[in-house]
Amino acid sequence: LRACSKIISSHIDYYITNYFGDNALNSKQIIWLQHGVTGNDLSDWLNKKRMSLFITTTQEETDSILKNYSHYKFTAKEVKLCGFPRHDALLAAQHTGRSILIMPTWRHHLMGEQIAHGNIRKKNPEFMQSDYARAWSGFLNAPELQKLAETYKREVVFFPHVNIQPYLDEFTLPEHVHVLKHTDGSIQKIFAQAALMITDYSSVAFEMAYVCKPIIYYQFDEKEFFSNHTLTKGYFDYRTHGFGPVVTEQKELLSALEKLLADEGKPEQVYTERMKKTFAFRDGRNCERVYHEIQKLDKE
Repeated sequence: LRACSKIISSHIDYYITNYFGDNALNSKQIIWLQHGVTGNDLSDWLNKKRMSLFITTTQEETDSILKNYSHYKFTAKEVKLCGFPRHDALLAAQHTGRSILIMPTWRHHLMGEQIAHGNIRKKNPEFMQSDYARAWSGFLNAPELQKLAETYKREVVFFPHVNIQPYLDEFTLPEHVHVLKHTDGSIQKIFAQAALMITDYSSVAFEMAYVCKPIIYYQFDEKEFFSNHTLTKGYFDYRTHGFGPVVTEQKELLSALEKLLADEGKPEQVYTERMKKTFAFRDGRNCERVYHEIQKLDKE
């Protein structure tokens, strides 16, 4: 790591860019592939970062970073619209899946204190009393969900954000809910096996949209989320630009899920059109474009 000239990563945290803690990597070229589409405003976090390339995948995302009076410090020198390399493999692996994939993101205000400079945190003893835990636990334990899964012969898969996974043992879940962790294998395979996704605010919805699979957003705490999390609202509005219906109550969620399953898992036309228009490239050549941009760095 000390000997390399470039660090190419989906993460830009200090445990990647300052691994040794002595600023020894400051001379390296940092190529950030992103681990999710930047739909919300992450400028407070990202402006503290140093990078040679900032890879984007949609025109709207790119414009939100580069536009005049943007909150971001980055310019067209760093920001390159190439498409995400991993989307090439996702596109090649796509097929009609059978699972109901439930993938909520995390909540900063519910997490314990960060340990050292890594990504491990102390556990919050009151986590299971939170609205977050109660909402997702309530849905996963709902008899209506089990009935829908049985009626339409679908597997229910619960795969929360990595920061939530330390609390999985505290959830009391029925046998028909299959729990997955990041250590269980390729996340690309999980997307391929899914028929549809239920999430809240997670950028994983873009992954499903890339292969035109249906999405439902369960946002029971939308006001609290944007005031207590590590981001603020950006250009992406879930109701205006999202790839599926936004619901705030469990009853609405179950109703939206039943409708989707009854329609053979096909997104409504308005959402299909958004999915098709959102991404700049679907040609399987994102890796190639990124590679050429990295090559250019050595010529500057």
